Amino acid sequence: MKQIKITRQTKDKLIGLFYLAPFLIGICVFFLFPVISSLLLSFGDLRYTDSREHSEQIHAFLHSYDFMKLGQAINKNQWQIAAMTIQRMTKQAKELGLDAFDRSFTGLRQAINRREATGAKQALAVVISKRVKLIGEEKNSLCSDDKDR
Repeated sequence: MKQIKITRQTKDKLIGLFYLAPFLIGICVFFLFPVISSLLLSFGDLRYTDSREHSEQIHAFLHSYDFMKLGQAINKNQWQIAAMTIQRMTKQAKELGLDAFDRSFTGLRQAINRREATGAKQALAVVISKRVKLIGEEKNSLCSDDKDR
């Protein structure tokens, strides 16, 4: 094997880095990490809610009359009411973190804007099926919570 020759100058630099390493680690852990995380938190949109409150809000959204109102507005070709309802529902879904509705609401909104009754009804059927699926998951989680108690 070939031995690596280390000069005295390189050895002194390595020793200096060895003594400097705890200081650099301390700066990173106790200064840079808190500064960067506080910047990220200050520019983020965080809402602190407990899980029970959040699940109640999701329950209220899934069981709201907005789904029925939207269906009635589409059936009666009341496009302005349908547009306002889907806009409100999209905002609520985003606030609750229900990403399952993003694509469906987008397709429904586009059909409403084009005033296509058939396309809007098909998109609404997809939204309703996702709603039913989420309600089923919600009931299953409640049943499993009751069994655990």
